[in-house]
Amino acid sequence: VRDAADVSPDGLCEGRDVALFGCSAWGTDEVELQTDFEPLFEAFDRIGVKGVKTACFASGDSSFEHFCGAVDVIEARLSELGGIQILEGLKLDGNLSSNGSDVEDWANRLLAAL
Repeated sequence: VRDAADVSPDGLCEGRDVALFGCSAWGTDEVELQTDFEPLFEAFDRIGVKGVKTACFASGDSSFEHFCGAVDVIEARLSELGGIQILEGLKLDGNLSSNGSDVEDWANRLLAAL
């Protein structure tokens, strides 16, 4: 597990079987990614994701027009770069503690997809 704010994008996914990306997002007019995730996202062309299995997750607030839009934006970019999406992204309304069963179900489906 690595914090997006603390990693270098260069070759981040190379040599890995699977890469999971998590980022909160919000936005009324457009998707706004979590501020500390933006530099990594802007350098996704350097992460070496081609042929790597991927999955995404996000928490958000369903009152925003682009609820958990980070999942859609990140999945699309990973696909453009040759990543292999193995599971539909997890979108949580609110925090982890109030969505524990959804997280557990998604994690079990993720493990089965590997």
